Amino acid sequence: MVFPFQIACPPSDIISVTILPAISVIFTCVFRIRRTLQDFHQTLVDELATRFAGERVVLNKLKGFWAYFARWFHNGEEVFKALSRMDTPEKFIIFAKNTINEHPLARAEGRTNKPVK
Repeated sequence: MVFPFQIACPPSDIISVTILPAISVIFTCVFRIRRTLQDFHQTLVDELATRFAGERVVLNKLKGFWAYFARWFHNGEEVFKALSRMDTPEKFIIFAKNTINEHPLARAEGRTNKPVK
C-alpha cells in the first residue's frame, strides 16, 4: 500500500521514458536561451561599433548594458565586477561570450530591472 505522501520508486523503463526526455528538453531550452543571449549580445556589439566612433565609447556602453544584463547569471555581481575591470573591447567581448556560454544562469526570480552594484 502506498500512502499519498510516499513516493513509489518507478521502474527503470519508466525513468527512461518520462524523465530522460524531460532532462533533454531542459538542456535544449538552456541551449536556446544561451544562443539567443549570444546572438543578441553580438548584434548589440555590432550596432554600437557602427554608431559610435572610438573603442572607449563602445566599451563604456557595453559596461552600462552589462550592469543590468549580469543579473541573468548566477553571482551577477562577480560577473559584472570582472567585466567592469576589462580595459579593451576585445577582452570584454571574449569574456562576455565565455560568460554567456559557460556561466550558470540565474533563477528567474533573481533577475530584476535594477543594475548590479
